[in-house]
Amino acid sequence: MYIKDINIFSFGRLKNRKISFSDKFNVIYGKNESGKTTVSAFIEAMLYSFPPRSDRSKYLPWDNSTAAGEMTVSVSGKDLTFYRKFGLQPKGDVLEPKDFSLKDLIPPGREAYRKSIYAPEGALGDFGTTADLDIIISNLLAGGDETISAQGAIKSLEKLRRSLNSGGKLKEYDQKISLLEDEYSSAAALVRRNEATRKLIEEKKKAICDYEAKAKEAEKSFDSRLKDDIRRLDGEITAQAAYVAGFPQLDKKPPVKPAFLAVSTVFYILCTLVLFIAGFFTHWALFPLSAVPIALYLCLFLIKRASYKSALKAFLASFGCSSMEEFYQLRKDFESAKDYYKALLEEKSAIVTSFSESSVASADIIYKKILHMKYELEELERSADTKERELAVIEQERDYYRGCRKTLSDKLEAIRVALDAINYAKDVIATDFTPKVTAIATGYINRVAPKEGRSVALSKDMSLTVSDGARQSFSSHSFGFREEMYLCFRIAWSEFLFGKDFPLILDDPFTGSDDYREKALIDLLYSLAEDRQIIIFTNRRNDYFSQLNCNWVDISPSDDV
Repeated sequence: MYIKDINIFSFGRLKNRKISFSDKFNVIYGKNESGKTTVSAFIEAMLYSFPPRSDRSKYLPWDNSTAAGEMTVSVSGKDLTFYRKFGLQPKGDVLEPKDFSLKDLIPPGREAYRKSIYAPEGALGDFGTTADLDIIISNLLAGGDETISAQGAIKSLEKLRRSLNSGGKLKEYDQKISLLEDEYSSAAALVRRNEATRKLIEEKKKAICDYEAKAKEAEKSFDSRLKDDIRRLDGEITAQAAYVAGFPQLDKKPPVKPAFLAVSTVFYILCTLVLFIAGFFTHWALFPLSAVPIALYLCLFLIKRASYKSALKAFLASFGCSSMEEFYQLRKDFESAKDYYKALLEEKSAIVTSFSESSVASADIIYKKILHMKYELEELERSADTKERELAVIEQERDYYRGCRKTLSDKLEAIRVALDAINYAKDVIATDFTPKVTAIATGYINRVAPKEGRSVALSKDMSLTVSDGARQSFSSHSFGFREEMYLCFRIAWSEFLFGKDFPLILDDPFTGSDDYREKALIDLLYSLAEDRQIIIFTNRRNDYFSQLNCNWVDISPSDDV
């Protein structure tokens, strides 16, 4: 597969930019800030979209338009064109055709892409004079990742293993667990004795229930007797109330009997006496007049007496009595009836009070007994619960230390497995993978910087050595040569993993090279382009490119001088 062309509708600072590629050697030239990195980012985004948590905003169009573009790839002579639109969030991305898939056409995953067929800007550029390129190459050969050192991982794991088991942690945990096991056994024995306590608790609970039932039965019995007596008294009270209510209104006062001697009588006697005396002094001329007051008084007395008898008769008739004696007897009977009614009410009140006090006294005795039994029950339960809680605390602490020991053991076992796996991988890589990649890289190195008898090897301790007549360490060579070696190993790594079915995309691979080494590297890449597509991004206008049959694309702005 190779990339035939890209059509950038809008991506970062680039708009409406179409770039066509040949299936062999391609050079994308541009001055700094002209958009080379944006083009390489566009190619990666078209192949893999953006990572889920990437800062995609840096590549969204500067004019806030939609980021989008097309790419055409050629697979086995067939052209495939697809379109992508990039939203602010992954859910806003669009791929058309919807059923289009690059699976099996490109390396599986962005990381594999970046660590094989694509080298971003800086990965092949100026590492500086202190760059440990031998370590980077060793990491690449040992694990396929330039940033991860197998030897460093082994040292870190060994250090972690020592720190985890420093001071005999496992032994300390074992001793602690053993002590807790003894405490647990003792506490468990005490808890087993609680079975008798629990049985006694159940018996007391049953006794309390029985006493509470007796109290309720006693209360029910008292209530029953009280209700019977009250029912009887209520009948008598109702009857007596009806009897009392049947009496007439006896609060009326009887008519007053006229007295024979009264103030009027004394007045009339005085009048008569005066007239009598007057008659005496008048020679009895006025004597007949002295009889007039007496006559008048007698008439008045007789009239009042008749009126009294009439009123008394009417008064007695209103009560159905024929005489005052009968009236007084009626009133006496009424008072007796009222007294009896009052006595019945007092008897009812006394019965209620008596039954209530008796009931309270009986119930109080039972409830005091129940309260005492509940107190004893609480003490027993508290004692049993305390022992069980102590057992639970010991069990929890024992389980905690068991967990700590298991965690530590699991970590140590994981470290052991990891160390075994790394050492096994090192052995496999040293005997199978590394020699093949090294052989390919050595061939490329001898093409870039030919020297008879030169060979490169990775020792068991993952240090890189170069032999060219005499065995030398990697660091003894010049930085330029080491950089060339790194590029050769990177190309060999890509070729070993994926063959020549994918393009090789290099961003500024000549930054740290002089003119001679740049020409040698260009020759190597140009020769490789016979079998695979090569795409180089560079800001160096080397005249040597014009001598080669390459696809030269200048993306510098038109107003650049």
